[in-house]
Amino acid sequence: MSVLSYYRQRYKRYMFSTLLFGLIFQGCSSGSSLCVLEEEASSEERPPLKKMKLTSNVVVPSNPTGGTDVNVSAQMVQLDKPQAVGYQKEDENTLKVTKREYELLQEDNAVLRSHIEYLEQQNSALRVRVGIDSSPGSSETSGSSGTSGPSMISGTSSASGISGTSEVAVGVNCGRRVAFGRKEWAQFFNCDVGEEPPLPADIDSILNNHCFFWPNKKVKQTHLLVLIPRRVSGRSFTLNELSKLVRCEHLKDVGTKIWHYDTVVKEALGLQSPTHSYWTLITCDALPLDRYKIDADQNVVLSDSLDEAGYMVPDTLEMATAILAHRIRSDEDIYPEASHSYVRCREHVTLNSPAIVGGMSSSGLQIYNFESFITHHPSAYMGVACSRRL
Repeated sequence: MSVLSYYRQRYKRYMFSTLLFGLIFQGCSSGSSLCVLEEEASSEERPPLKKMKLTSNVVVPSNPTGGTDVNVSAQMVQLDKPQAVGYQKEDENTLKVTKREYELLQEDNAVLRSHIEYLEQQNSALRVRVGIDSSPGSSETSGSSGTSGPSMISGTSSASGISGTSEVAVGVNCGRRVAFGRKEWAQFFNCDVGEEPPLPADIDSILNNHCFFWPNKKVKQTHLLVLIPRRVSGRSFTLNELSKLVRCEHLKDVGTKIWHYDTVVKEALGLQSPTHSYWTLITCDALPLDRYKIDADQNVVLSDSLDEAGYMVPDTLEMATAILAHRIRSDEDIYPEASHSYVRCREHVTLNSPAIVGGMSSSGLQIYNFESFITHHPSAYMGVACSRRL
């Protein structure tokens, strides 16, 4: 082999090696470029990350790329205003519920006060019956003084619980809350009686004076002060209307209905109505016998002293109203059936036949004419009550 051939072969090998190394290097460079492009493309296609920084009152959205419409500035959200987060309507409903619960609590409180007053009255009556408070002196000093006002004249009962005939004893404790006015008509009968006439300016003196009929007691202890309305809930106040009122659903368990109402009385007096509203003081029991007499025509003639003091025999509507009002408020009976106590009224149903009211019990009140009463109750006591219009 010549020297020229030797160097030619080495040159070919060198060129081949160089070309092969160049191709390998170019392939590697191209692969790296492709990898970089894929990485860049994937980074562009990947959605930007959003980071949230939370504090007690601040929410800070941030976006490091800045390529979206998100506001990267800090935003304060006040949570102390309910309307800012849509709770306004819910709060209004909560307020209504709370207000209604408060009203119900007030009503329950009034009922509880009424029950407490009733229990105190029963306790006082029990003490009288067992003789603890039987002395007239102690009863007068323990009674609370009356408070003037249209419908809030009060006094603690101090009836001595004397047993015996109706001529000398007051049968029940009548002086607890003497007045039955507009407020009581609405509370117990659920009706509006319109304007309440004013009481006399000296009503305190009247109620605290000694009674004409039972001098050892005060007027507030032996009388009821009752408002006789002209109209009730827009209707004329009559015996027929009273009979409907006491039969209302909310009174069905109270025992205030008129369970005997003579047809003759209903036809003669059932539609008679007062010409105006007025207050009247009515005795809680029948009068002593020496204060009146009955003439041949069954008329009641009061003594001169009572006539001068303004007393009169009550009419049937007055008498029935007073008895039923006392029953519904105190759950006590005046002119009770247990003692066969009835009273004559001023009106005559027929000739020589006055109306008779009384015999109150858990079954209700009884209203007769004289002839019917004699037939049904031949042995019952028929006395006389007295009223004084103010």
